[in-house]
Amino acid sequence: MHLFVVTTGDDGHDALAFVRDLWNKCGEILGMTVPLEGTGTGLEPGNGWDACLPGVAGSTEVRGTRGLLAARRRSGPGVWQAALRREHDFLCLSVMLAPDAADGLSWAELDAQWSEVVRAQRREAGVLGSARLYTTQRCLNPGVHKVTVAGAALSVHLSVLRAPRPPAEPARIARRRG
Repeated sequence: MHLFVVTTGDDGHDALAFVRDLWNKCGEILGMTVPLEGTGTGLEPGNGWDACLPGVAGSTEVRGTRGLLAARRRSGPGVWQAALRREHDFLCLSVMLAPDAADGLSWAELDAQWSEVVRAQRREAGVLGSARLYTTQRCLNPGVHKVTVAGAALSVHLSVLRAPRPPAEPARIARRRG
């Protein structure tokens, strides 16, 4: 999952608060409470959350600023990781949920876990968008039955995601000053 928010304009502070709350929920709900080794970062942005906004003491200039700000993971088998990075004037929160096969979790169950994290927060202005990617590793000999069952489950899940929804409110776009 990837979530993108602005760090400039009128919505920067609200968007940052939204991402910070989601970041904390990755620890509380998904169990990602350990810093990701080898990244040179910790559980929180090195200069603090406010330094993620341009023009705040301790922040770096926005133009040309890119890089990893913080990374966390869940202990145990599988890959449960979250990374926060800055790309110029926006932040990207990326979350990977790849449990160990022995956990037996389906895509629908993983999607429900992420939805619980997102539902726990009110969507704020300044959110540019989000993406959910569903990928798998190829199994050399899964058997026809397993492939059929997995395909049917994915079809049901995707049909729910495609179900008609009420019209969204028009998005507010942050205007750049200068």
